[in-house]
Amino acid sequence: MAALPVRRFYKTFGQSPLDHPLKRKYVIEVDAPRMARRIGLELKMPANFTEHSLPPSRAFYWIEQQDPATAVAFGFAASDAAVAADAAASIGCDRDAVLVGMQDAPTKSRLIRENEEAIRNGVFGSPFFRMDGEPFWGSDRIALLPQR
Repeated sequence: MAALPVRRFYKTFGQSPLDHPLKRKYVIEVDAPRMARRIGLELKMPANFTEHSLPPSRAFYWIEQQDPATAVAFGFAASDAAVAADAAASIGCDRDAVLVGMQDAPTKSRLIRENEEAIRNGVFGSPFFRMDGEPFWGSDRIALLPQR
């Protein structure tokens, strides 16, 4: 599942993203690096973190309509509109077509539908996984996911 658009998601639940300076500092300087170390990943925080997730979310759905496997690769590489377009180009997509596609009405509508569906299904944060009907929220729960 792609990231929920930040403003719509938080507005739905009456919350705010990392707007609170103490919360932002904690997540960026303490929690995210700690979780990355714990699961053996190198954390590279984008300079503009936490930018809006809308552009890469729209790009994901547009790319997925063209080629689902490419969309998965893209999902690991994108962060903002320019970076999303560059990331898509780096895996073989036409950069200009992605930028146009992200603004396309069906792509925007799909993102809204996907987010509304996620909220209906009980998603309230990220990362959020559901396996065999059981919800798992937070990167610290990845280790609890059933192995297959």
